[in-house]
Amino acid sequence: MSAFIVDAEHIHVLVWAGLNIRYGPLRWRASDPTMPGGHHWRELTADTVDPTGQMLLDANIASVNHRYAENNGPAIYTWRTPRHRRWSPVELLKALNCYDYQASEPDDWEQSQAHAFVQELQGALIGQLPRYDDADTWGITASSEPAAHRDELAARQLDEALRRLHALRQERGTALEASDHVTVTRLDEEEVSVLDDVAYAAEIVNDQL
Repeated sequence: MSAFIVDAEHIHVLVWAGLNIRYGPLRWRASDPTMPGGHHWRELTADTVDPTGQMLLDANIASVNHRYAENNGPAIYTWRTPRHRRWSPVELLKALNCYDYQASEPDDWEQSQAHAFVQELQGALIGQLPRYDDADTWGITASSEPAAHRDELAARQLDEALRRLHALRQERGTALEASDHVTVTRLDEEEVSVLDDVAYAAEIVNDQL
């Protein structure tokens, strides 16, 4: 694949994504030999959108120049609110992956501030993927189960509970015709329990939709 300089809108969207992460503000490490530890933290806020976008654009231009031995000059970046602001986390992750590819040609890419930004935004966006918070895999043990297994089990439980409910109501109808009020009362009590099972299983199944 070839490297190219992404459209300004691409960077607008990445910066917008960074401004709107769930647990902001987005922070990343920038190399600085004058600081203890050799780095300091940069932070994306409404006041830093322009230099952040400029940093991303500069890294992209440097990458293309490195790849093709070109001399594309510097370009001035000014952040604008993206035209569309309903991008899903997975769409943003793909856009970020695209930028990463276009900017990663220089040998020192992984030590760059732009790479640090990409890594931090990527981690934040992964945490915003649908059902990420529901995943019970923060420490997998022998007793851990994939969600797909639990979903299948809940679906079977719902099916079984609905079958029991249908059978109970048929039996209740027969008991009513026979004026067997003792059986009707017993079946009514059983139906309450089965309805609880239906509601429980249905809630789990609906949560996975």
